[in-house]
Amino acid sequence: MSGSEEKRIIPVLITGGIGSGKSVVSRVLRLRGYEVYDCDYEARLLMNSDAALLQSLRQRWGEEAVVGGETNRPFVASRVFGNPEELRWLNSRVHGAVKRDISERLRRNPCMMVECAIPESSGITEMSRRVWLVDAPEELRLRRAMKRSRCSAAEVQSRMAAQQSEYATLPPERLALITNVDETALLPQIDKLLNQIEQQC
Repeated sequence: MSGSEEKRIIPVLITGGIGSGKSVVSRVLRLRGYEVYDCDYEARLLMNSDAALLQSLRQRWGEEAVVGGETNRPFVASRVFGNPEELRWLNSRVHGAVKRDISERLRRNPCMMVECAIPESSGITEMSRRVWLVDAPEELRLRRAMKRSRCSAAEVQSRMAAQQSEYATLPPERLALITNVDETALLPQIDKLLNQIEQQC
């Protein structure tokens, strides 16, 4: 593998289900001086800035899909609502834009880490050298998610169940589990894992 290709490999992928606390892990890493790419946040930005993605939307759904150089979100939502095929198409284009952006950012900072809630369906796992799976007891995850999203317990549990397939096939040889019950117990786990990668970054 050439040096340029090596730099496009994500050194650490941070993932976990709703309420697991993966964003807390990312915050700690930023405080430790690491750059962490948030896939959800960056995807929203790319929907309004990635030229190839915007052109794809125009070609698929016409000029109305892009207004003022940005994605016409209500129009696009109307195209994918209740249409699994169109939703899969849109997700594939957004995931592609995110992966291109990650690769470009890794050229500048090969030690950049990535936070992604859907690592398997997005294809981010295959770009990653290590995967840190953040987890917590289900009852704690439920309380956290309900407090943050103001959704009902049934709604949160439905999202938890839908996410399970994202983590069932993560590669065990590259996987490390972080149990996020509270920050006191969390910090030593992060520092231990960081010690294992510092020589490579």
